[in-house]
Amino acid sequence: MDGSSFANEVIVTSGHSGTHIDALGHFSRDGCLHGGIKVSEVETRDGYRQHNAADIPPILQGAVVIDVAAAKGVDCLQPSEEISIADLEKALVYAKAKIQPGDAVLIRTGWARYWSDPEMFIGRKGGMPGPGEKAARWLVERGATLVGSDTPGYECLPTPGVSVHAIMLVDEGIHIMENLNLDEVGSLRRPRVLFVALPLRLSGSTGSPIRPIAIA
Repeated sequence: MDGSSFANEVIVTSGHSGTHIDALGHFSRDGCLHGGIKVSEVETRDGYRQHNAADIPPILQGAVVIDVAAAKGVDCLQPSEEISIADLEKALVYAKAKIQPGDAVLIRTGWARYWSDPEMFIGRKGGMPGPGEKAARWLVERGATLVGSDTPGYECLPTPGVSVHAIMLVDEGIHIMENLNLDEVGSLRRPRVLFVALPLRLSGSTGSPIRPIAIA
């Protein structure tokens, strides 16, 4: 023997822990996924045959960072604070940015400050901030094809109305990314960035960890 050895490990995690992307199979409405696909017809003991994380292509696209917290002059939005259309418009003016059809739209709320406080971060101390139904539909109307935020749930929680997840994933077929670290890129106030992320090809999974990069 030459004295060499190796180390290894086993990693067990949810597809929705840490920074991740939601596959379209993550949400359904009235028993159907995006495109009217019945859950009962694609759900198996090994996961979903369709709309799973393995179906998400590599991501390379233009993106707009909407720093709602900075535009409102606060470090962080309040628990259960609903982001309105006016908030998004104000943040776009703040960054001198404009959403173009096909863009990824990334919303910074400042919520990452609570990362080390799990109970607060996941909304057990009054909920978490995020877009409401009107703001979500406004983003769709402006051509957003991918959305994300620095919160673990991409919507105002408790949800004041229709689920934003259902609007994006089921109605529109738009993937959602959560737990993004947007503090540094938000502080740059760039009107546009190049956004890169590579979902893992996890067959059957309803989500995948990602390592996103914004090139300013």
